[in-house]
Amino acid sequence: MSSFILQPALLFQPITEKSEERITQVLETVRAQHSPGLPVLFQRAADRGTSNLPTSQNDLRLLAYAFLVARNWNVKDAVKMAKDACRFYDKFHLTEHSLFPSGFSIRGYDQASVAAWVRLPMGTSITPLYRCMQTMTPLVHGGFHYWDRRGLPVAYWLVGRMDTHSVLRKLKRHIPVGMSVEDFFQLFGGGIIETGWALCNYQDAVLTAHPLPGIDMGAPRRNFCTIVVDCKGLSYRMIDRLLLEKTKSTLQQMNCVFADFIHRVLVVNCPPMVKFAYRLLRSAVNEGVQAKMTFVSPENTAAALHQVIGLERVPAFLGGSCNCEGGCLGSYNPDATFTAEEFGDDGDITTENITVSPGKKHEKVFELQQGEEVIWEFSTTKGTDVRFSVMFYPRQEGVRAQSKSGKMRVRIDKSTKRTTIESPVVKQEKLKEGADSYMAPEDGILLLVWDNSKSIVSDKGIQMRVYKSEAMMESPEEENKNEQCIK
Repeated sequence: MSSFILQPALLFQPITEKSEERITQVLETVRAQHSPGLPVLFQRAADRGTSNLPTSQNDLRLLAYAFLVARNWNVKDAVKMAKDACRFYDKFHLTEHSLFPSGFSIRGYDQASVAAWVRLPMGTSITPLYRCMQTMTPLVHGGFHYWDRRGLPVAYWLVGRMDTHSVLRKLKRHIPVGMSVEDFFQLFGGGIIETGWALCNYQDAVLTAHPLPGIDMGAPRRNFCTIVVDCKGLSYRMIDRLLLEKTKSTLQQMNCVFADFIHRVLVVNCPPMVKFAYRLLRSAVNEGVQAKMTFVSPENTAAALHQVIGLERVPAFLGGSCNCEGGCLGSYNPDATFTAEEFGDDGDITTENITVSPGKKHEKVFELQQGEEVIWEFSTTKGTDVRFSVMFYPRQEGVRAQSKSGKMRVRIDKSTKRTTIESPVVKQEKLKEGADSYMAPEDGILLLVWDNSKSIVSDKGIQMRVYKSEAMMESPEEENKNEQCIK
């Protein structure tokens, strides 16, 4: 076992007298704005019969606490977040759906027992939520699997095993008429959060009544989930721009319902490019969740999972000893044979180590058709920041890519130079490291420049990976037209 040691994650922030006052302020404001009574989301917490208990065991006050933590204890911001969350629940009728049976993969729990303990009715498999969960689960390879060392439910997402380029195509025939892809994603996310909360309540009740050996019983309540994101197989070739944009849009819309539901996020089996992939999504993840994320290399993955969860409760395909009947995640077959292309082989995408001499520039030129994309990641290894520019020249007479001495250059005829678009610059900044991408809005030439021309004596060492992807099978404009036709 590795000597790798994870820092412990705080389960609850200290609840001081000032904290108690702010929790009360949030509840009073929410009650006043929704008079008479409370919104369904809050009323459900109040109905659990814990309203007379201290905050650490009081479902209603813990809900307000969660919104306050997510908004850095700002009462006004927490109230706004709570209102947005209530709108989200109303929009998707989440409090009206039966969570069980679930279309999501759940292992380690008897769903009928969970429903009985948390006083939820057992429903049917013909609800919109069940169909959504059942559709999305095999596309994302996710599920709940047992609990961690604190008794918190653990959710897994095998992001590196996804067939990202087929997700949206496969979804089309399953999305209800009049519902957008983003709304379908949000319903799925809401279903996961609701299921997680139900499992938390179940764990709290069962472990209080029947403590388990090896489970830390010091936590007053278990209102959180631990999340494991497995990046084994993640590669540059998996990046699908349209799916990425819809995922980001979904996360941004759902920031209101995350509250403080997440205890910690373990991102395991991280390949070198995970930093780039994370940067593409980071703007859609709130700061509170970002602070709870830990990135773990493949060699330290088993040790990290053992420290947080215990290998006896970790799926065998992640280095644990658990082999659930039907698979630890219902949609994933660890014995399936994958081709190199399907399983994270970046092929001819290589890491280059470049030295840019004083007074010189390093350029990369790509001829792109509409929808094609160039993805880059770089870091300076010698010297300070480097001036980095991204320029795009739409296809036109007199502007061409030309090879000279084995290197591609952009050539602009003098006679047409003044007719070139006024500013081809997409972005220009000084960076020590960068990771981004550019998708051609039309046919043209993309120019990337690492500029050391203003230096007189110092060279720049730069490590980079630059990759050109193919055009999407369907452009955003075409997809919007299709959605309008469906509606």
